[in-house]
Amino acid sequence: MLARQASDDAVTGARGSKHRAATSRMSLRAAALLPGGTELASSTLVPHLRVAYGGRRGHAELEVRWRKRAVRMIRNDSTRRAWIGVSSEEIEQADRFMEALFGEGGDGEDAGAEQGASEAAAEAFFAELIGRPSSRGLGPRRGSGESADAEQVASQPVAAVEGEASDEAVTFSSLGCLAPTIEWVRMGITLDDPSSPLRFSTGTAARASTRSHLYHGPSGVYYRFNLGELALASPFWRTDGSDHLEARLQTLIVYPSDPADRTKLAPGGPFPVAVIVMGNHAAINPFLPPSTPKGPVVTLPNGAQIQDRTPTSFTGVTSVDSHLGYCGFNGACSATAAGPYLQEELAKNGIVSISVSTNGANLLNLLLTTRADYVLAALDQLKRLAPTRFDDRLDFTRAALVGHSRGGDAVVKALLANRARTANRHGIKAVVSIAPTDFTGTWPPAQRLAVSVGTNAHYLVLYGSHDADVFGGGDGARGGTGTGFRHYDRSNTHRAMVFVHGANHNQFNREWASEVLDHPDTTGSGVISRTAQETIAKEYVGGWLRYVLNHEWSQAGFFNGRRDNSAHVACSLMWKFGRNLNTIDRFDVLTATTNTMGGAVTQPSYVTKVVISNEDPPDPAASGAQLPTFPHQDHVAKAQPITGTRGPFRQTIPPAKKNFSRFNLLTFRCTKKYPILDARAPALDAAAAAAITAAALPQINITIEDTFSRRATVDAAALLSANPRVRRPNFRAGDDFEAGVRRNLTKITMETWQVPLSRFRGVNLTSVRAVEFDFDAAAGQPIYVDTISLIRL
Repeated sequence: MLARQASDDAVTGARGSKHRAATSRMSLRAAALLPGGTELASSTLVPHLRVAYGGRRGHAELEVRWRKRAVRMIRNDSTRRAWIGVSSEEIEQADRFMEALFGEGGDGEDAGAEQGASEAAAEAFFAELIGRPSSRGLGPRRGSGESADAEQVASQPVAAVEGEASDEAVTFSSLGCLAPTIEWVRMGITLDDPSSPLRFSTGTAARASTRSHLYHGPSGVYYRFNLGELALASPFWRTDGSDHLEARLQTLIVYPSDPADRTKLAPGGPFPVAVIVMGNHAAINPFLPPSTPKGPVVTLPNGAQIQDRTPTSFTGVTSVDSHLGYCGFNGACSATAAGPYLQEELAKNGIVSISVSTNGANLLNLLLTTRADYVLAALDQLKRLAPTRFDDRLDFTRAALVGHSRGGDAVVKALLANRARTANRHGIKAVVSIAPTDFTGTWPPAQRLAVSVGTNAHYLVLYGSHDADVFGGGDGARGGTGTGFRHYDRSNTHRAMVFVHGANHNQFNREWASEVLDHPDTTGSGVISRTAQETIAKEYVGGWLRYVLNHEWSQAGFFNGRRDNSAHVACSLMWKFGRNLNTIDRFDVLTATTNTMGGAVTQPSYVTKVVISNEDPPDPAASGAQLPTFPHQDHVAKAQPITGTRGPFRQTIPPAKKNFSRFNLLTFRCTKKYPILDARAPALDAAAAAAITAAALPQINITIEDTFSRRATVDAAALLSANPRVRRPNFRAGDDFEAGVRRNLTKITMETWQVPLSRFRGVNLTSVRAVEFDFDAAAGQPIYVDTISLIRL
């Protein structure tokens, strides 16, 4: 059998060997019981059983699969469940048992079924395979290698995460901290510009720079420094003996440790890794560098005063260590009174993380490229440390990038830069953007950063409704800075976005004070506590990395609405991920009469396609201006209010795509135009908030028609019952510092709605002809729909 071919590899235990699982598929017609009496089969649901052996350090895997559900058990001395090693003798014994039980049928679904099996024999086999004592360890839990092309637009599909019905995580109570000696790494200074990016790679080029940077000086005077001179006078940049620029690399590593010796990595592994990168913040304290005047103060026509100055010495000026803001350790690796935070949460769940300072970029107010260079430099440093400091038990084929603010923008840049490497490329499987900027969102389309299917990475955006820094004000979704909504909208990989009601910008980083730019973002006025916001970060960032890197399927519930956060903070969710995906229509263009699948679209007169950011309501404070209400830029279907017979919005399914039976959910993004009332004065806030609360949720009926003309409908009430976590917008008003007025800053966001395909009773899901949407929009409150998809969880 195939399993026997893998037996030698299964017991090698060679570090870094590739996982090669050999599988044998067979079916079981007789009923079988797991130890404890869990029934695996019934008269109507025939399970399909797979046994796999092989992979690094011995692997035994059992999967019992129904048509729509799977129970999967893994026992492996290097997996997250990490329990027993499997000797070659055990493998051969199991092979002989399986041959006797199921025959030599191989991969066919009916192979060996005629031979049958007894309950006692099956129970004995399960008990032998999974009932052994465990030895604790951790490492990759490989799935079946199943892939899904998330949007049917890329030739390199992203691998879907394989999950299990029962998901018992292994955690580590002993954690260690390492502050590596500061290194100097060769790195350039890049000034990002969509037309002509400028990069200094040598000290000479930096000194010759004519680009300048302004700092607030005393008495309203701006001090202007040559960017290159400022960098080389600072503690963050220097030149080597060849006049090449070098950046100061300062990091902090948190890891699961051996309880007997916290300087050592915990037993088990290999462990996945993550880089955490901070956002833009003051790099030095005090902020203004010591300097001498180059000339007199010049008053510009607009009244601004500027003086050119030369930086002299940074002696006695200390760095602001924002990279320490994601853990409960200080720079000397002593525990702080604040207690554990994000890095400890990752380490507790078997993920080694390294947080990197980007103060060299912050000093110069740089955008993304140099920050991305820091991210990859930190991963490279961790890889250099792995053989000696971590016993070569770190898995760089399972890496994640986590960034906050500009760092959340830069990790997307780093993902793409890593793929462009010809050497030392890391296996980045997850990217998380926390309250990210989107500086490239208004650049030419080919230059806009996006986590696409071809990157093979799962993408998460975490963002707060009361962010006072990256707040989507001014021109809203059309603005130059942008928000994480645009990142999510452009992504077409497996993805999720969590819009946290009441979260602000700075409370994601412990080293940062609360925002003062917009008074509702400091305390009160709907802002959640720092403790609650840290809980959100740990559960959602930690959960995404556990889901993707550790293959803990239960963590997916945080993102698809099946599971609430422990702080019980309301969150609006968008998501599209699973074991199998297919897109019916993404509404990529406004004029298309065919959907993404290639089927015809029948659009009644009351449904049109629009760019949703153009739907922003008028700003009562400025004639001709719009409020920044819709944070998306996407094309969507818009259903206007109508009386009488409405008629369906019909999506025809091409014959080649008609089999829906391998999916279990129909999903789509949805919202409506909630009333956004005048909130130019605090006294108006209560009425504006009450108007949103009083508005009904979108009313939609969905029908599936099969090729036999049978139809089944899930009406609006049943649809809402299937989506209990759908949220109305979180009211917010405050000072829009970009527009210079107080505004209603409430964001109306899309959310992903789902309906189980099992609710469409009486139709043949293997032969679907069309999906229809029937909208009932309230007066003045049209409904918007986007990204209609099929998903198998």
